[in-house]
Amino acid sequence: MLNVKAVFDRLELGNSSVTAVQTIGQKVRDANDPQLEAQKIIKQVLDVDKTYDNADQARLVAQAVGDEAWKLGCEIPDVPEFLARCELRIQAFIANPRNAFVFAKPDVKPTAPTELKQVAASVDVQVAVKTDGSIKKGGKETLTQALYRKHCLEATTSLTQQEFIALVIKEVGLSKPCATTYTYNCKTKLGEPVGGLPKSNKGRKAAPKTDAE
Repeated sequence: MLNVKAVFDRLELGNSSVTAVQTIGQKVRDANDPQLEAQKIIKQVLDVDKTYDNADQARLVAQAVGDEAWKLGCEIPDVPEFLARCELRIQAFIANPRNAFVFAKPDVKPTAPTELKQVAASVDVQVAVKTDGSIKKGGKETLTQALYRKHCLEATTSLTQQEFIALVIKEVGLSKPCATTYTYNCKTKLGEPVGGLPKSNKGRKAAPKTDAE
């Protein structure tokens, strides 16, 4: 007769059939090597070395050991027979088509390869682009900020706001509303040149002449 109550208490593997199944399952899933962890728990509880085909099978057997041990009041009369019964239970569980969802693995979509490319001609900045050539998220903001630093903050003569927006439309490929928003964000985040961005004279009406003129 093997009493495993002290082992469950020492390893904190639960104090009932339900909590044992939950605790053992969680410990196995959280382990760096789930299969090895499950086999180790079986060894610690039953003092039997066992190796299983995969992590799922090992975990389920370990959980069955916890479940069945508590159902027996932690008193196991015949360890080999007890373990064999747990393994048969899990074999039947795995073989049942209705339980296939338990072992289904989530579909992992392949990550599209990332290519770094210089998109804007006037700044030596590379951004990540998709396979279709479009700029990945965050890249347009990075380019706009690089253009703003070069042509507004670091230039001897800064571009006007309208000139900069036109440049962003041309080199980054943004629509005018988006380019205007990105320009505002640059001014807010990076600041403006001394005196602010120059005002454009385009579209201004000439001042009316006075009689003295």
